[in-house]
Amino acid sequence: NPSRTVPAFTAITASVFIATFVLSSMALTDGGGSRRYSWSAPLGGVVASISGSDPKHVADAEREARRLLAGTDPDEMFTVSTPRWPDRDPQTGTPDPTSTLLEYRLDVAGCKNACDGAIWIATPEAVRAMVGERISAHDEDALRSGGVLLFPNESFTADATTAALQGFPPGTLGGSYTGTEIPTVSHDLPVTVVGGTRSRYGTIITPQTAERLGIEFQVVSLVATYRTPPDVAVMDRLTADTETASTPTTTISVIQEQGPAPVAPWLSLVTGVTALIVLGAAGISLGLSRFERRADDATLAAVGGSVLLRRHVNAWQAVIVAGLGSALGVLSGL
Repeated sequence: NPSRTVPAFTAITASVFIATFVLSSMALTDGGGSRRYSWSAPLGGVVASISGSDPKHVADAEREARRLLAGTDPDEMFTVSTPRWPDRDPQTGTPDPTSTLLEYRLDVAGCKNACDGAIWIATPEAVRAMVGERISAHDEDALRSGGVLLFPNESFTADATTAALQGFPPGTLGGSYTGTEIPTVSHDLPVTVVGGTRSRYGTIITPQTAERLGIEFQVVSLVATYRTPPDVAVMDRLTADTETASTPTTTISVIQEQGPAPVAPWLSLVTGVTALIVLGAAGISLGLSRFERRADDATLAAVGGSVLLRRHVNAWQAVIVAGLGSALGVLSGL
């Protein structure tokens, strides 16, 4: 009965082809997204970010953030800092030209503009928490000995071995920075490029290195790690408490590291819909074919064909139509 089986075969092949293509595309996208994802803490960890310019107010906000995080029963808590930037005029937003603070960037061969962002300051123990995985002993030794850790990024070459930590006058590293400006200070530091998982903390030095180079720094976030991550109710309460603790001069905000968005629910949905289409098309076509094959069944019965034989005919038709259609759909989709 080709009038029934051919359309069913075509429908099954087409639906499985589309599903296979979609599933493969989603898996590729998910894999690429996971590799590009920048971790801020271990999975389930909580990061409390602190923003403000006045050192005294920032210190008060740090103490309050520590108190709030301690209420969630973390296993450990780590401090992350950045160099203090020159104060800005509250009206115009321009840096104070009389400030003695400098604006810092890391000049790495092949880095392009990727290292113009924040320079993070943390201990090796904090770095292990920040990146969500334990750094190697070699990386830890390099950091302790006064080097710079660089985390994966397409914008710098993996064979970089040295970099210049440059300090510029206030206002230099704004939108008008061209790369030709002469730094006020420049410190050559050994560079270690860390492989593996990406991190939002691209450039890291230790507090001891910052102090040795005369860099003033202040706390910008606290990273809390847990054996059992806080649930939604705890995070909701923590978020509300940090909003209440924020002031006009300092802001405290918290996020929980959830990792890349999972793609499994969508994969399951596509698979389920495809299975319904295949089973429906096969069931309908085979039911109609059997109805139209009553004469064939009667002939088989007349010559002694058993019920089991007639069911075997139907079963093999199902295998050929659905099985071969699914196989061709999967191969073409891949």
